[in-house]
Amino acid sequence: MNLSLFGRASLASAVLLGMASVGLATTGNTYDISREHKDDSQGAGSRVTSTFTSRATFNAALTGPITVEGLEDDATATLSLPATLNGSNVQVSLFTGNVKTYVTPDSVPGWGFVNTTAGGIKVLAFGDSNDLGTYTIQLKLPTLANGVGFDLSGYQGLDNGVGAYTITLLNGATVVDTFSSADNTNFNVHFRGYTNATPFNTFRMTIPELLPSGTAADFSALDEIAFNVVVPEPTSALSLAAIGAAAMLRRRRA
Repeated sequence: MNLSLFGRASLASAVLLGMASVGLATTGNTYDISREHKDDSQGAGSRVTSTFTSRATFNAALTGPITVEGLEDDATATLSLPATLNGSNVQVSLFTGNVKTYVTPDSVPGWGFVNTTAGGIKVLAFGDSNDLGTYTIQLKLPTLANGVGFDLSGYQGLDNGVGAYTITLLNGATVVDTFSSADNTNFNVHFRGYTNATPFNTFRMTIPELLPSGTAADFSALDEIAFNVVVPEPTSALSLAAIGAAAMLRRRRA
C-alpha cells in the first residue's frame, strides 16, 4: 500500500493516539503471556498460578512497574476495615472471620512477626490475644496485576493440622484461580509470591484456625507487599491504534 507523506504522518499520529489512550509510551514494556496455559484442575479458574519463594525470581517474572508496600507510611494503630494503606493505595479488609487487623512494630505483639523493610519496624498484622477461628485476608489492589508477593511471618500452618492456607485471585467478582499453598513459617519469615497470566485485582488468603481440636486463630503478618501494573498486550495496543486511525479518517472526511 502506497501512502503519501501526509498519509504516513496521519497514520503515525493515529498509532500514537491509540497507544496513548491505553497509557503506553512508545518505549514501554510489553505484556508477558509466555507462561499462560490452560489447567482446569487448578480450581475455579482456568489459568495456572505460579508460586515463588524468592523475591528476586518473582520480580524477574513480572513485567511493568512494581509497587512495594512497607507499612512505614502508616500509623501504628488498629485498622478500621476496609482500610487503605498510604504507601500503595492497597485496600485491606477481612473477607471472612473477625480478628484484630493492625499496623504494629514487629517487636510488640510477640507472635513471631518479622519486619523486612530496610530501616523499618512495622508489619501488617492479623490476630491477637483471644481472637478465634479461620479468617480470610483480602487485599484489593489499585490496579490490575499479574503478580502479588509478600514476606509472611507468624503463621504456624503445621500446628493447625492442615499445613496450608488457601489463595484466591480475582478480577472483580470473577475468580481467576483458587488453590492451597503449603507453608509453615514457625516464627521465621518466608517470601511468597504468586503470578498468573490472567490479570487480577483482588488477593485473598484464608488462614485456618490454629488447632484442629480448638478454635484459636493463627496470627500472621505481612510486610513488603509487592504487585505489578499490567501492561496491555501489543495486540490490544494495535487494535486501539486502528480505532484511532479510523476516527481520524472519519474526521477528515467530515
